[in-house]
Amino acid sequence: MAELWTSSGGVNRKLKELYTPSGGVNRKLKELYAVSGGVNRKIFSGSIPLSSLPVGTKIKLKENGAFANYIAVNQGKPSSIYDDSCDGIWFLRESIYETRQWHSSNVNNYANSTIKTYLNGTFLALFDSAIQNAIKQVKIPYRPGSGTSSTVNSGSSGLSCKIFLLSGYEMGWTSRDSQYFPAEGAKLSYFDSGTGTTANNKRIAYLSGSVTYWWLRSPFTYNSSFVRFVNSYGDCGDCNCSFSGGVRPALVLDFKSNVLSTPDTDGVFILDV
Repeated sequence: MAELWTSSGGVNRKLKELYTPSGGVNRKLKELYAVSGGVNRKIFSGSIPLSSLPVGTKIKLKENGAFANYIAVNQGKPSSIYDDSCDGIWFLRESIYETRQWHSSNVNNYANSTIKTYLNGTFLALFDSAIQNAIKQVKIPYRPGSGTSSTVNSGSSGLSCKIFLLSGYEMGWTSRDSQYFPAEGAKLSYFDSGTGTTANNKRIAYLSGSVTYWWLRSPFTYNSSFVRFVNSYGDCGDCNCSFSGGVRPALVLDFKSNVLSTPDTDGVFILDV
């Protein structure tokens, strides 16, 4: 793609933004085309592909009219056990959205859980249709049913959803850290392995400015009514599914998704939809 430059103070500067008057208001142009050889060619774009953003970059998604920060936690499939639908840009909400039950029936069955239904219904509906369309329908590794089994369905047999909770393995824990973690996936590149201070600090999350424990999708396979959560120290804990814990949604965006090339005032990019 060509670039647009302007002369300012005797120096050539690349244009990052272009505006045009519309209805008495200056509106930012997302793209500009010119005819070359009988073909329309893009000569300016105010957006950049998500695939070019490094892990750890934050973007803004609008939820119910208000922006919320999401952290890029992985680029592409975390491992070969994931279905191809998971091949995209993984994002985790930076802060906890609210607290609610994992399962009102107090059984550690994620596929039929209250929270899985809530995430893919009420929470998904907080986004406008353009963002909903940008979020991929993925099949994630999960432990089917309830009880103490550690059997995991993965690949094309994974659980279909758009919004989901992360698993213990995706957060960097394994059965070596706790024998009651089912192997639901692989570590996302943003997180560190193990239980050290650095690894735990990356897992800590806040609700309205206060450190709050938040749910994983992983069951605690020692007990059929217990599931895993991240505690206020960033370590793993377990408790009854019917307790109220923090909701920290995750989602996957397609590689073709873009963000506005100029970050917001706080340095966070905004999804370009």
